[in-house]
Amino acid sequence: GLRHHGYIKFFKPKRIKPLNELECLVDCTCFSGDTLVLMADGTYKEIQKISQGDAVITHRGRAKRVLGNVERQLRLGESVHELSVRGFHKKITVTGDHPFYVLRGNKHCRCGCGKELSSRAISPAALINKNFVTGHHRKVLSGGALPDRCDRLEFVQVKDFRKREWLLSPWGEFGHNSIDPDFARLVGYYAAEGCIPSLTVRDGMSGVRPRGECVRLAFNINEMDTLVADAVNICKKLGYGVSTRKWRKTPNHPYTGVFVNIKSAQLMHFVYDNVGQGSYFKRFSKFIMDSDYESLKNVVTGLFLGDASVGSNGSIRYGSCNLSLASQVSTILNKFRVGNFLHDNKLSEGKFGGYTVGILSGSHRDT
Repeated sequence: GLRHHGYIKFFKPKRIKPLNELECLVDCTCFSGDTLVLMADGTYKEIQKISQGDAVITHRGRAKRVLGNVERQLRLGESVHELSVRGFHKKITVTGDHPFYVLRGNKHCRCGCGKELSSRAISPAALINKNFVTGHHRKVLSGGALPDRCDRLEFVQVKDFRKREWLLSPWGEFGHNSIDPDFARLVGYYAAEGCIPSLTVRDGMSGVRPRGECVRLAFNINEMDTLVADAVNICKKLGYGVSTRKWRKTPNHPYTGVFVNIKSAQLMHFVYDNVGQGSYFKRFSKFIMDSDYESLKNVVTGLFLGDASVGSNGSIRYGSCNLSLASQVSTILNKFRVGNFLHDNKLSEGKFGGYTVGILSGSHRDT
């Protein structure tokens, strides 16, 4: 199964080095060195930083080991294209000979007149179902030829793209690791709202093991009867010690938040080893990413309850300052076959506003 990732727009490269100085990787067809590649753990890595033995996701959604890479300079006369793909947060600089997996609809009117159809379809379904130039469908009723449908999935070189090709990427597959449903939702809450009080971010980055056995979740005061109650009930069900404490900025301010303090060495060591510490450094381990349907569903449920929002039109968006965690969330949604997009939020005056994973309208209703 493949998902329709988005149509492709064309841009002229800006502020690019002379072609004979632009370094690319992978022989014959190339990407610029800063092109992001989806790794087996659901994160992205620049192609120039990938080493032999790293596991990457192929076009079929399978994890494969890298056997090696080749760095070369562009050949004289070789074309370079800059692509912007809906749902992918960074432009792709690539040579014209590189193939992408695309969905192609009918190129010519099916009445047999030979006129070329527009490929500016707003959705894959609209592209596939576009059969005739306006008004030509009546010609078929009067004996016109009706060529075979053309809704092929095929590899097409960049230089041969039509306008607004639809790029395809794999949905992904679930693993076999199993996590208790309640424990998994608690892990999701931790990824969104948690910390290990005895461990600073600097300690967490240097490999120092945490002390004690406390995990803390921080919720808004308005979530006292919902998320706080759910987290407390899970802890009691699993036999963990748990307490809550309201907090406020100063004695004169009203209460704005609630701490849920969980006493469990099992939970603390699991989240330390499989999620990490600090908003900018959390990421799911290979064990979590290779988990089964139910386990990932509960992890994502806790994560989205903590950090996602629902718009007035029913759209769901998850926000994070952490690209690794955001890309892993997008990868997990792909496994659920939920259409989504990942982009960076650029604020005014050059400030950065983190990353957003959005669920495409209507794609989450049956999930």
